[in-house]
Amino acid sequence: MLGCVQHERRAAADPERPPIRLFRTESLSGWTPRGDAGSAGWESPVWTPGFAWTEAVPSWNVAAGSAWTIELRAIGRDQTEEWFPLGQWCSDTNRAPRTSWTGGTFRGGRVLTDTLRLRQPATGVQVRLTPGPRTTKADLFQIAVSLLDTRATWVEPEPWRAAWGKALAVPLHSQADFPEGINTWCSPTSVTMLLAWWQTQQPLPHDPVTVPQTARGVYDPGWPGTGNWAFNTAYIGQTPGLRSAVARLAGLADLERWLAAGLPVATSVSYALLKERPEVEPGDGHLVVVRGFTDTGDVLINDPGVRLSRGQRTVPRAAFQKAWQSSRCTAYLVWSAVTSPPTGGDARW
Repeated sequence: MLGCVQHERRAAADPERPPIRLFRTESLSGWTPRGDAGSAGWESPVWTPGFAWTEAVPSWNVAAGSAWTIELRAIGRDQTEEWFPLGQWCSDTNRAPRTSWTGGTFRGGRVLTDTLRLRQPATGVQVRLTPGPRTTKADLFQIAVSLLDTRATWVEPEPWRAAWGKALAVPLHSQADFPEGINTWCSPTSVTMLLAWWQTQQPLPHDPVTVPQTARGVYDPGWPGTGNWAFNTAYIGQTPGLRSAVARLAGLADLERWLAAGLPVATSVSYALLKERPEVEPGDGHLVVVRGFTDTGDVLINDPGVRLSRGQRTVPRAAFQKAWQSSRCTAYLVWSAVTSPPTGGDARW
């Protein structure tokens, strides 16, 4: 999970249009095969967001047991066009390895587990996918890349009050129930809650998963831990009937559109700021599930970091927004594969 690092910001060229874009495709149509019919993988077209981006977070939905290596390349005048490794994924680690890379020697940027951070802004991005053993392009359900200009500020969208006064019955789980994960399993516990909620909405081809099962399924030895954003959404997205992605959003109005559509969202926050402490604390990245809003717009959450008796609570709107901004408003978005995400995302999802 990306740490809470503060950056100098500049005004966006259009302060009414947040410099955030999620590119998402369920097809490799238009991609360039590498090797005979893509036997060595595929490269995407160059995707251009319409602004200079400095951070990218990829995510993917692939069939359970299939193995993939995901790389990104920044495109622009000042780029060296290096390929950056952003993950080697397989749900079955007996079949193929699963790991991220942090550090490494690159001229154009840094790989921070699930995030590519550039040294100079880029205008475009490419994705390279390399299949592992017994993996074909039919095993790919979706690939997505969220791009953001971290230097920019923008005017947040107006609140979407259609979500106010609504709450979803998202099943509650607590990482505190598991000694091995009491301090570290916030992300897989949030994922377990999302999957449990979807189990009540449409038939899924498996029994409800447990928190330890999810923790094993998202574990990243390269981090090491269970907080890799892309690995958590990949775990969700291997479920037939669901789609998921990591996205940067523009503020609470974006969350309100998802909740108004009846879709809970997991969010990456500073736990210290969520508790209304004065500042971010080292290593306080945390995941919570947003399940609704009060009549006045405060945020209803399922917090996996406390005992079940205290897990459902209300966070003042301003405190939640400040805590969420520490991750640059990162969210796990989940929707049905047979429907589309809510309208109004303006290319942020």
